[in-house]
Parts: sequence; structure tokens; C-alpha cells
Amino acid sequence: MKPDQRRAILDKTLQGSIAEGGRVESRGDFEAVSVTGRRRNKALHIALTVVTFGLWALLVRLPIARFEGERRRVLSVDVDGNVTSARL
Repeated sequence: MKPDQRRAILDKTLQGSIAEGGRVESRGDFEAVSVTGRRRNKALHIALTVVTFGLWALLVRLPIARFEGERRRVLSVDVDGNVTSARL
């Protein structure tokens, strides 16, 4: 497959990711890093952890860190035109 075709496939895949609310963090010719989700307010969480003597971190911060926040994926197009996606 020609390099231009591979780039076009990656472009189309990234457009789908952006349409679903993601954004492109970095991009090369045949791979890109796509990010979905929101950044957490770290200063607020640290302050609440200190004020509640760690209770906030145990009951709220850890579940949020595990199930929410930003998620990064590496999208790449191989020489056959197949798109692979791997979680970072």
C-alpha cells in the first residue's frame, strides 16, 4: 500500500475519534496518539485530600483515577492498511 493511502486511512480514523469527542495529542505519518476524556483538577484533589486527612483520596480520588479521566490510545496503520489501536 502506498504511503499516501496509509496517511488517508489514518486521517479518516482520527476524524472518527475527533467526532466522538477525542483530540489528537501527537501525530506521525502512520501513527497518532488520540486522547479522550477530561483532565482532572489535581490541585483541588490534593487540597481535599489534605483537608479530609486522606479520606478523599481513598473514597473519591482512587475510583476517579481508575475509571475516569483521560485515556490515551496509539492508532497506527500498517503496510497492509490495517488500523491497530493500543491503550497507553
